[in-house]
Amino acid sequence: PRPDLSVSTTDGSMAVFESKRPAQGRVTLGGNAALSPAKLAITLAISSGRAPVVSNATDADSGKGNIYTDGGDFFLGLPTVLEGQALIRTAMSDSASTDPSFLAFDLSLPADVFILRDNSQGIPAWMKEGYVDAFGLEVTTNTGKHMDVLKSRVPVRGRVTMGGNENGPSMYVVIAVPTPFASRWS
Repeated sequence: PRPDLSVSTTDGSMAVFESKRPAQGRVTLGGNAALSPAKLAITLAISSGRAPVVSNATDADSGKGNIYTDGGDFFLGLPTVLEGQALIRTAMSDSASTDPSFLAFDLSLPADVFILRDNSQGIPAWMKEGYVDAFGLEVTTNTGKHMDVLKSRVPVRGRVTMGGNENGPSMYVVIAVPTPFASRWS
């Protein structure tokens, strides 16, 4: 590090490192191995429909477990960013809910919240307002559903409230991924 240089942020000061050799063209930097993985806790998952279940997203992949609490769908491969993360399983039978406070849960750390939803149906207004396309990610299920992946516009912490699916034929599920610096808050 260069002790004579630092960058101040709202989270504190950051060290500045300098390359030992001049760099030209594209430069690829490695990850920050010093950061320990954050342990995200999701609590108080409640719904105005059937009770949601919090599990591990990898357990709903490749036939190891179901996506929904009341159906046999499972993912046929997950994007790496979602593997092993906290999955909130909802009930397929709740897909017609229009309740603006359909699902609520608490996040112990700042996290990106991902919504996986059947891309053959319209997007409810509340999703359009708070979520964006997650870089074109898509997940397929064993029943042939193609699920778009939406991501929260900003990382969230604390209480998260989501609306109903607004008469969609399929229900959405939620995966929460701690932000890279979430270990600072643990």
